[in-house]
Amino acid sequence: MTLTKAWIGVDPGASGAAALITADGEVLVMDWPGSVLLAVGTVRTWRMEHQIELAALESVHAMPKQGVSSMFKLGSNFGQWQGLLAALGVPFVLVRPQEWQKGVLHKCDGPDTKSQSLEAARRQWPDVDLSLKKHHGRADALHLAAYARRVK
Repeated sequence: MTLTKAWIGVDPGASGAAALITADGEVLVMDWPGSVLLAVGTVRTWRMEHQIELAALESVHAMPKQGVSSMFKLGSNFGQWQGLLAALGVPFVLVRPQEWQKGVLHKCDGPDTKSQSLEAARRQWPDVDLSLKKHHGRADALHLAAYARRVK
């Protein structure tokens, strides 16, 4: 049995998500469940059912005026995603937001990058539920998966 090529994108934020896109157009999205133990089952299934070419994990860093607690949580999620991907043998790259956003986000789509990401994702993946503002993590994960496909 030949597995379909696929790419994964991961937004490691607290309202983040992971997305898988395949060469034949399948799109799967998983909201961050709050624990690597809950996420590992989904990613393991993706790994067994598809030939994962590459995952793009958004590289996070401290921002001015962000609280210590929120930055610690973000860093913890980031580390958990790195460990999960490595443990499952999924090849991955770390991607700065500016890298994947270039050419994807447009200022006419909203006042900030979260709004712009949602609008661009709604156009590109109209069948994915991106109806809520909090779905920006899903949108970012989808864009990161598309980035992984472009660079692999």
